[in-house]
Amino acid sequence: MRICVIVPNHQAARFGGAQYQVSLLVDELARHPNVEIFSLVKRAPSASYRGPDTVVKFGFVSKALSFGTFVLDLPGLWLALSRLRPDVIYQRVGCSLTGAALAYARHHGVRLVWHVARDDDTMPTETVRKTLNPLKIVENVLYDYGKKHSAEVIVQHGAQARNLFTHYGHKTIKKIPNGHPLPPYRAREVSEGPIVLWLANLKPT
Repeated sequence: MRICVIVPNHQAARFGGAQYQVSLLVDELARHPNVEIFSLVKRAPSASYRGPDTVVKFGFVSKALSFGTFVLDLPGLWLALSRLRPDVIYQRVGCSLTGAALAYARHHGVRLVWHVARDDDTMPTETVRKTLNPLKIVENVLYDYGKKHSAEVIVQHGAQARNLFTHYGHKTIKKIPNGHPLPPYRAREVSEGPIVLWLANLKPT
């Protein structure tokens, strides 16, 4: 089985929450025999990167020329997908790449899994990003197309699922809460001084 993971930034090039979760997924998929993993990215790691996935860079247009969109990179994405001919596409971080990946998947009969990365992904795009820039208009149209028509969607919490149902009528949604694996060691007990526990982005399930 050949799986293409589509994200703007490879986890070894720019590490954030979504990239961390993608890295966990890639590591897990790599444990299974007969699975090929290709990461299709605009921002790729250095040539010295050695990981379980094969990195394919599809975008070469600067952010300044594309006004912060991925529209001018889409032909390269489509060409990469046509060359690799994946069995499954996994897309993370909502943008025009979501819509382009869905269009390719529908045209070629390929399974697409879209994984919501933030709450904005579950809201109508025009209410989130208003613009008169032509490239950004195309970006938003493709982004909204992907959100509306993706058949297999993964969310992080219940509010995202409710938003997708309210705005797009999505009913078949899988929920995978955010989480980090427990470390293989126990924290050292501290007898003096304050203990600070930092929790962020608390959402109802």
